[in-house]
Order: sequence, then structure tokens, then C-alpha cells
Amino acid sequence: VIKYDEKVKSVLENLLIPHQIKDGSIVLSWEDMAALRKIADIVSGRVPGENVDDADGLKFLQSLGLNIYDKYTCFIGVRMGRPEKAKIRQMKPPVHVLFPMGEAGKSTRVLTKVLDKSRRFTIEAVGMYCEKCREFTFYPLCPKCGSRTKMMYFCGNNSCGYVSDKKFERCPKCGGNKVVTYRSYVVDFRQLFKEIEKKYGVSPSGDIRCVIGLISRNKMPENLVKGILRAKYNLFVFRDGTIRFDSTDAPLTHFTPREVGVSIEKLKELGYEKEVHGRPLENQDQILELKVQDIIINDEAADCLVRVAKFIDELLVKVYNLKPFYNVKDKHDLVGHLVIGLAPHTSAGIIGRIIGFTKSRCLYAHPYWHAAKRRNCDGDEDSIILLLDALINFS
Repeated sequence: VIKYDEKVKSVLENLLIPHQIKDGSIVLSWEDMAALRKIADIVSGRVPGENVDDADGLKFLQSLGLNIYDKYTCFIGVRMGRPEKAKIRQMKPPVHVLFPMGEAGKSTRVLTKVLDKSRRFTIEAVGMYCEKCREFTFYPLCPKCGSRTKMMYFCGNNSCGYVSDKKFERCPKCGGNKVVTYRSYVVDFRQLFKEIEKKYGVSPSGDIRCVIGLISRNKMPENLVKGILRAKYNLFVFRDGTIRFDSTDAPLTHFTPREVGVSIEKLKELGYEKEVHGRPLENQDQILELKVQDIIINDEAADCLVRVAKFIDELLVKVYNLKPFYNVKDKHDLVGHLVIGLAPHTSAGIIGRIIGFTKSRCLYAHPYWHAAKRRNCDGDEDSIILLLDALINFS
């Protein structure tokens, strides 16, 4: 019988020696004491044995006849990490435009494939009202007269028929149904495409993928012309209306012009006039300290952003009657342009400036920049959005 002690009990458990707890004491049988007696004899020197201080603990216990084995035969130290990623962020299935197709889109979501089967579909979209034409539309500008339209409110129960420009939580007419901002439309898509071609000078050259329905509160659809242009440049929209490119985060504090594939003259224009030791920047192998909001994107991201820039320029010219902004021909024309860095779990982005390129499937940036996205640089996957795409299309 041994007086109860937590340390003693822990030793007995680790040695796998059976014991019981009775009346505040540790009780062992004479047979179970055999291993402990042998250990005591060796430690005290009463019987010959290997030097306990020098012995391997596990081997020593095994020599006493205890069936104790190592939990693991060997250890290999590695860092767990997800595979590098570099690809456009897509909805499932991928779509070109946030425009509802209704029941017609359940099979393929490809608007151009169902036009031959039927020309008119029922969709659900925001109810905007033109007071001049006295007609409802889902556009913020009236397609007939160009006047700005007004959002209206409808009873959620279609049979009620309540419509008003005043907002209520519940329908004041029937009293029980929630008031919503959307209604049903019967849309002739062939006619819609004809109107787009006439107004903007663009027509679909291939499949245009839409959504079955809109999940936003007001159900405000995008202009179909955006989908036509995105399809033209093989681009897919994310559910916020922007085109995002995902890459694995990688921290970086220094680089050389040769590593990022940018000329010394261009880097000087961007503010990199001196290398880390204060000497003038003169050759491709001098080491430069990365400015905290400058980023180095991979080649796949560069290819995507070139197409996004071309999409934005055509959108500016044909839809907004403005001059093109980017005028890019290849990835090198992206150097100096701005993007938004955004982590999927946040809603606040950080501005970044493209200053070079890498073949690695990751996004190199200063640890401060990754931290500004609320990341700790351990292999997270974040998005970049071309700045004008976010300013024009984010919803």
C-alpha cells in the first residue's frame, strides 16, 4: 500500500503496472510489485545491472520483462501545406454574367443554346419604374427614353397586387406578406440581343452562360452586354460581379530585376532607384527591397488580367462612351497598374501595385501586405481584382 500521489500514479500508468485506488491509497499486488522491486534493487546497487543514468529508458524497462514499446518507430519533420494554386475564381458552374434565365437555365445555363427552343422566358428581377414611359424594367436607365428609373416595392404575394415607391417591411394592403423589390418579367431574349447589338455594336459569338436566378436582396441583374464581352475574352464572373484570380500567398521582402522580368528603366519609373546598400540601380542582379504595397504576380494571373483589361477597355468604350484606360497588349503593360488584394473571408481589400512576374504558382508580396488582408502568410489563397473591374462591376 502506497500513500496516494499523482506523480506516483502517473509513473505506474506509464509503466503499465496494474494498481487500484482504495481509501486514498495506491494498492498493488505482490506480483505487480515485481517490476518495481527489480528497478529498486538495480537503482540501489543491491543487484548488478546496467548503469541507470546511462541507460536508454525504454530498453531498460524492456530488460525487466515489461512489454512496453515505442509509440512511433521514427519521426520525419515536414511542413504541411496545400498545393500551390493559380486560377480564376469561378462559380459552380462557371457563368459569364449575373443575369437570370429562370427555368430555362436549369439544364445548361447557356442562354444561347435555348434560344432555338423558345424565345420568351419568365424571369424574376428588380422592379424599376420609368415614370415617363410608365413601364417597368430591370434596368436603372429606361431602355426606351434613357430616363433614370425608380425602384418600386411589391407585396410578396403576387395575388395581392400591392405596388408602391414607399418602403414597408410588411404589405400595408394585405398586412401579412413581406414587401420585396422584385417582380416577374416575360423576356424575349432574341429581341434583347437585337437591342444590345443595335445599341452597343456587340453580339454573342459563342455560349453565354447565365444564372438560373439572382440571390441578391434586390435581384438587380447585370447588363447582358457584360456577359457577351466576358465570353469574348474567355472570362468568368464571380458572384460579386468582379473577375477574381486566386493565388497562394507567399511572403517576399527583396528581389532582383532579373527575377521579376522587368527592365531597370521601368523599375526606376516605379521608384526603385537604389539597391539595398544605397548604390544606384544599374544592373539586373542588384538586390532591391520590395515596397510594402508592390506585388509580383504569376504568369497565369498576368494572362488573365491582360484579358480583363481588354474587357474593361471595350466596356468603357461601348457601354460607357469613355476612352479605353489600360491599352494593354501583353503582360508587361500591366506593370505599374493597381489591383485589389482580397481574402475570401473579409470584405475590405488592400491596394497593390504590379511590379513584376514569376513562374511560381503563387502571389509574392510583402508580409505587411498579406497581413493587411488579415492573413499570416502560411499558404492561404487570396484573390486579386483589377482595380477598374472592382470600381465598375463590384456589387
